[in-house]
Amino acid sequence: MRTARNRFHRAEIDTCNRMVVAVGACTALDSTGNISGGGFDYRACCDIDHKMRFTIPGRLPGLNEIGNANRTHWAVGAKQKKDAQEIVCAAILAAKLRPVTDYPVTLLIVWYERDRRRDKDNVQSAVKVILDALVEMGIIKGDAWKYVGDIHHVVTVSKENPRIEVEILEVDE
Repeated sequence: MRTARNRFHRAEIDTCNRMVVAVGACTALDSTGNISGGGFDYRACCDIDHKMRFTIPGRLPGLNEIGNANRTHWAVGAKQKKDAQEIVCAAILAAKLRPVTDYPVTLLIVWYERDRRRDKDNVQSAVKVILDALVEMGIIKGDAWKYVGDIHHVVTVSKENPRIEVEILEVDE
């Protein structure tokens, strides 16, 4: 098995001992944003053939916001999800992603929030919108277990540039 030359793109993370879960083991992010340490190297455990990345500007509505909108009227919540999905689709188009051929894929999503007001689980709930947009745009065939393997999240703060960076990894195990 060869060692993949994959760097998880996290240029904005500047602390050196932030923890992230990668394939069930804790590893640390070094000062350049690379996964290291912890006695387990994610990159050495599998062959990574293709990397695809895209960035969603701003932030997506969380579960609390969509729930509040649904309580006013079901159509208001549906419109909010549709609008968020259109933002994701525009980011996918701008990145010129190609359809995935090797399944299941692994997703690494880095959520850059402008502050720490929203709970991490509320922020991460927008993964449903991202997956639905990937399916709608034909990048992945579906969001069932046979198409989407692991989903890894990192939530951090970037006051100047809130965004969501999504990396799709086609992993041969």
